[in-house]
Amino acid sequence: MLIGVIYIGDVPEKLVRKALNLVSSTYNFFQFKKILKIEATPKSYNPLRRQYLGDVLLDQIKSISLPEGVDKILGVTCLDLYVKGLNFIFGIADINGKYALVSLHRLRPEFYGLPPNIQLLVERLAKEVTHELGHTLGLVHCEDPRCVMRFSNSIFEVDAKDIKFCEKCLGKVKLKT
Repeated sequence: MLIGVIYIGDVPEKLVRKALNLVSSTYNFFQFKKILKIEATPKSYNPLRRQYLGDVLLDQIKSISLPEGVDKILGVTCLDLYVKGLNFIFGIADINGKYALVSLHRLRPEFYGLPPNIQLLVERLAKEVTHELGHTLGLVHCEDPRCVMRFSNSIFEVDAKDIKFCEKCLGKVKLKT
């Protein structure tokens, strides 16, 4: 499955490639290719919150046609995302769809007052990419605390889960890939 990657705003592409390589080495059915770099639409920004609406940015990347040979599109950004009803999100995707979006903003240790840790950031991003791509494959949130499809409401929950799907979720993924 070829995933086209769209960078939204300033994104550390080398770091993102490391995370995507980790995802590909964990699940060889995910392959990634950079296809575009864009800027966030101004209508996605909420100046009162100083955050960007994740669903508006997801709609922005959904307006981009899938290039030939590309099965899904993954947007990657460093912008701080939220959706109505939540203070923030690490990512967003269409269930059983073709489009997903992840943000590095709250995955960075520096956001929590800690020193930079590139390896930790790569692992966190790989987990969230896998999670959001899982949604595009029809998976919903999983109750297994180690499954990558477990809902993460804090960075501690991201760190506690694995990059891998549990057996039940993996079985569903294999039916789609």
